[in-house]
This record gives sequence, C-alpha cells and structure tokens, in this order.
Amino acid sequence: MPRRLLIDLPKEEERAQILTALLRGEQLDGGVDVGGLAALTPGYSGSDLKNLCIKAAFMPVRALLDAEQQQAMALQEQQQQGAQQQQGAQQPQRAQWAQPQQAAELRPILMEDFVAAQQTLRVSTALDTPTRESMMRWHDRFGEGGANRPPSKVGF
Repeated sequence: MPRRLLIDLPKEEERAQILTALLRGEQLDGGVDVGGLAALTPGYSGSDLKNLCIKAAFMPVRALLDAEQQQAMALQEQQQQGAQQQQGAQQPQRAQWAQPQQAAELRPILMEDFVAAQQTLRVSTALDTPTRESMMRWHDRFGEGGANRPPSKVGF
C-alpha cells in the first residue's frame, strides 16, 4: 500500500545542525553565529541553506579578486605615468622590475557575508502557500499521528 510522508521544512534547531554540518571545515570569522543564522532563515530548506553557505563562501573570493584587480589597475596606471615621464625627459631609465608578490590569503567568512548572500537568495518554498497548507491539513488528518489513526493495541 502506498504511503505518503511529509518531510517538513527544518525548524530553527534543525537548521542550526544543518548549517553546522555544511560549514564544517570552512574558515569562519569568530563573529559568525550559527544559531543566530539559523534564526534568520525561517522557511529555508536544507538545499536553500546549502546555497546560502555557497554564496557566503564566495564573498571572500570576490573580495580577493576585486583587490587584485584594483592592484593590477594601479600598477598599470603607474607604468603608464612612468612611460609618459620618460618620454618627456628623453632620458633612458632602467626598467623597474615588479617585486614578486606573495600569494594572497582569503579572509574568513564573515556574518556579513551570510547576510549579503541572504539578501540575494530566493527561498525555494513559501511558508504560506495554499499547497503547503493543504499538505499540512492532510498530514494532520491522515498522516503519522493524525486524527485518523487507530488506537494502538497493547498486548494481544
């Protein structure tokens, strides 16, 4: 006989557990509060929480790429100014060699990264849709622990 199971959206404590599992091994700032983040995400499914974590984890990468791009533009601007000065002076100068740069480090993921990611993320399930309300009514009436459940028999 077929069976219908309702797998509802995770509650706050369950969201905190999901977030903890998803963020295990990530470099988080000390100000990241997983419990607070779970409280900020009502209506999020496990998949939504995963997408939130992915978006937040890309924020330090974007910041690093932006900083490197700004440095490259500043260096290019300096080189152009140097070339213009060199042409005006008509004196050959030694080439200035760029100093080897150390590999840049990613900053940790900040709570602000999660807040920014949350503002751009659409939740996949709405809490107040007629379909969800209908499923909840059906579950309350016929599902596990519903009103249509026969009393349990103890003994023979």
